[in-house]
Amino acid sequence: MKIAVTADVHLVPGSDGHPERLAALRDILGRLPGLGVEQLIIAGDLFDRAPQGYGEFDALCEQHSAITIDVIPGNHDANLADGHLVADNVTVHTQPQLVQRDGRQVLFAPYIKGAKMGEVISDFSEELEKGRWILVGHGNYGGGLRTPDPREPGVYMPLSNRDIAHSQPALVLLGHIHLPTDQPPVHYPGSPCGLEVSETGIRRFLVVDTEDATPTPHAIHSDVIFFHEHFVVLPGAGECNRLREEIPRRIEEWSLAPDIHQRVRVRIEAEGYCENREQIRNVLAEGFSEFTCHDGAPRIDNLSVNDNPNLVKLANRLRAQIDEVDWKWGDGEPQREDVLLKALGIVYQSELSP
Repeated sequence: MKIAVTADVHLVPGSDGHPERLAALRDILGRLPGLGVEQLIIAGDLFDRAPQGYGEFDALCEQHSAITIDVIPGNHDANLADGHLVADNVTVHTQPQLVQRDGRQVLFAPYIKGAKMGEVISDFSEELEKGRWILVGHGNYGGGLRTPDPREPGVYMPLSNRDIAHSQPALVLLGHIHLPTDQPPVHYPGSPCGLEVSETGIRRFLVVDTEDATPTPHAIHSDVIFFHEHFVVLPGAGECNRLREEIPRRIEEWSLAPDIHQRVRVRIEAEGYCENREQIRNVLAEGFSEFTCHDGAPRIDNLSVNDNPNLVKLANRLRAQIDEVDWKWGDGEPQREDVLLKALGIVYQSELSP
């Protein structure tokens, strides 16, 4: 048996909502029959808030009546109950529940305010088959995830490494973190459509084969694809040409087919020091002209003017030196651009010192 998994859809009903979120869920459901999948799990935060109307979701589920849908509440829709949704193929697990799926135990652990996921697991410890069961929950994994959700500081229904070591699940499928994340056996499918411009790139859903409990990612054909490109600018005659060369490289890294370029909404930011702010803005606007700019125009609020020739030489030497450093940029360490900006701040602020 194959089971599809998504989470954190954050549906907002009505014409003032975000139709791209429902469209992403529609894309998932429409593709499941072709993948041989008859079940979908939604691991929390199906809805962005409560109370609200559920008609749009009910109608979508009824259009895909051959798909069995299991939903657990998350911290955004913690009060979601089985009676709120009327589609016959939908079950809402409002309490922890252990079920069988093709010879695999699946423990549904809905979000419970103030609870820990390990506490829920312990309630079923005598029934769980170590190394064979699958956990579906909504909360924070405390096993070293370095990119928490900046929109929701704090810890929600945490799962620890000790919990995993003690109970030995074959697979853990969690909602709450919108960034697609894999730290086996823990997997966050991520939000199926970016909720804001910080949630970038093509999104995914997972398909789990119950035979070996292996998750396989599948790209979602969402109506909106966010990207955020940030450029550190230095003053100098060649800076515009450097940006013209850098922009196509950034776009190539998106790995998008040309026919979906119209779905892109990109935030473009420039920070640092330059001789002509308008010129920098125009170069950035031209470079991304085939895409929708999320803010209407490139953001240059933090781009300052400084054409001191001595500092120009020093700033460019700094960039060259930082580019040569053999360092594991990112992944919990400072990004290369962050280091460069900090260094530039020291250089240019020194000019203002008495």
